[in-house]
Amino acid sequence: MRPIIYYDLNKSRYFYQSKNFLFVFSSEFYENKFSNKVKENRKDLKYKLSSRFNIDFECNDYFDIILYTQVEKRGFLIKSLNSEVVFECLNQVKLGGVIKTLKN
Repeated sequence: MRPIIYYDLNKSRYFYQSKNFLFVFSSEFYENKFSNKVKENRKDLKYKLSSRFNIDFECNDYFDIILYTQVEKRGFLIKSLNSEVVFECLNQVKLGGVIKTLKN
C-alpha cells in the first residue's frame, strides 16, 4: 500500500500536539520524523544557546517550530491550542518571551 500524502494540510490526519501547538504534517513519515526528533532537538538547541549566551533558555515552542520547518517540506500549518489562531506560513508566527530576574 502506498503511503498517503496530503498536499492540503487542512485535510491531513497526521499531527503532533505539544503543550501550546498542534503541528500538522503532510505524511506519516514526516509526523514520525518530527516526533522522534522533538525531545533531542529541544535538548540540543537549549544547550547550544545556553552555552553561547550564558542564559537559561526555556523556549520549547520556538525549538519545535524550527524543527517543524526542517521536517515538513510540503506546507506549513500550525494551530494554537490556546486560541483560535492558525499559522499557515512562518511569517505569521510571532513569539514573545519573558526574562527572569533575580531578587536581591
